[in-house]
Amino acid sequence: MPKLPSPARHLGGCLTQGLAEVARIHPVYPIEYLALKIYKYKKNVTLEKLLKMMERHKAEELMFRQQQLELEIQEKERQRIEELQRAQEYLEKII
Repeated sequence: MPKLPSPARHLGGCLTQGLAEVARIHPVYPIEYLALKIYKYKKNVTLEKLLKMMERHKAEELMFRQQQLELEIQEKERQRIEELQRAQEYLEKII
């Protein structure tokens, strides 16, 4: 029979810290206190994942924009070289 993952494995430090706080503070409603602690932890983990995803997306977007600018620079350089070559050919014809 496969072993199911335990909540402690996923919550780890959050659960340990929450239980320690419950033992230290002795809140009136310890279960609700612990539930709120776990809920806030989950919310923070989700926000951290979202922020990391947004940072990664922004980095990819910046890299894409940099590549576009490099291609634009290369195209302008190619056009400038062609223009110089045409000017050179024109001068060779009239001389």
